[in-house]
Amino acid sequence: MSLPILDLSHIASGLLLGFLGLKIRQSYLRGEKEELLLKYFMLVFFLVGAFQVFVGLPHLSLIFGRPDLFPQLMVWGYIISHVCLFSSFAYTIMIPAQLYWPKFRQLSFGVIALFGLVILTLLVIGPLQPEFRGGITLFNPPLMVTKLIPLLTMLSWGPTAVVFLYNAVKGGLERPLKMRSLLLGIGFILMLAAGPMHNIAQTVAFWFFIEMLTVAGFLIIAVAILYYKKPETG
Repeated sequence: MSLPILDLSHIASGLLLGFLGLKIRQSYLRGEKEELLLKYFMLVFFLVGAFQVFVGLPHLSLIFGRPDLFPQLMVWGYIISHVCLFSSFAYTIMIPAQLYWPKFRQLSFGVIALFGLVILTLLVIGPLQPEFRGGITLFNPPLMVTKLIPLLTMLSWGPTAVVFLYNAVKGGLERPLKMRSLLLGIGFILMLAAGPMHNIAQTVAFWFFIEMLTVAGFLIIAVAILYYKKPETG
């Protein structure tokens, strides 16, 4: 049996996102006042990092010679990981809501969370039949889930990308803020394009491509947050 090297890279990606979340947390704590946007970004990085780790951990059963345990461990790893992922979607949508529709911030969170709960219910009902084949894991979620996850991703990351790209092209912003908005928009577009395709990946090459695209999106977002800040005045 092939070793699940690519699938174990989920753990490495999760640890990287957790590290970036800690860096964002440091910026958040250094602020003289509570900055909700940094708090939301921090939670998104931590939650998506947890998602990656929980997707990767079941593959350790293959490393330790217990392939018989893998299907059931992967079922629960997939479900728990998506609790984290859908929670990250709920916090992501609060970012554009905080910027433009603060009165609807909690409502937007609730809508995404409820949508995610529906998908999780479908996952628990199943059938979810993961298998490790050809060097990658085929998750084989229910057909309805493969249609709903991209829709939920679009509802969360889509508006966020549009808001930041709009900020990048509109007038009135200083250059560092324009660059930050542009990078944030590009980062969310990359993740929006690549994330949902993990459920349909059938080859190692395609899986590797979309994984690198997803990680690149998060790295671009981290650079935008940590290195393109509002110029200090006074």
